[in-house]
Amino acid sequence: MGFNLIGSSIFAMIFIIGVTEATNYTVGDSFGWSVPSNKSFYTDWASTKKFFVGDNLIFNWNGNHSIKITMKTIDYESCNSSWFDALTYLVTKNGTAMSIHTIDAPIGYRYFYCIVGNHCELGQKFSINVQSHSGSSPAPAPAPSFGILSAFLSSLAVYFFTLTR
Repeated sequence: MGFNLIGSSIFAMIFIIGVTEATNYTVGDSFGWSVPSNKSFYTDWASTKKFFVGDNLIFNWNGNHSIKITMKTIDYESCNSSWFDALTYLVTKNGTAMSIHTIDAPIGYRYFYCIVGNHCELGQKFSINVQSHSGSSPAPAPAPSFGILSAFLSSLAVYFFTLTR
């Protein structure tokens, strides 16, 4: 009986950790973060994904680009190029660059766009709707881990420790 309970607990822990593990999204996939030839490119890209607290957005680019992140719809829709905004995270880099943004805010919309020149007006922008895991409250950003293998080994250690008592 004790073995079945512990075995079931180990399985449940591995399943829960696997389900809530953060996802890394490379913005624009292989195209990266650049001015698209199709204005809806990034909107189309984001519409095929589900984003949760703890997920990472990876921006890769060559050239002169920026990432403005805001929770304000009006700034996004008007491509507001003002860098000063209490709700804004801004990265500007000329050359080859990579920036990782971890979604650490509560559920709701986030808006991402480039404020270099007219890049935003040309379609270098997208929005996401951060969702909760399984209808519950948002999961906290996961701590760095070695994934499912680490959880399994930890569970196994607890199992063997309880056997010796």
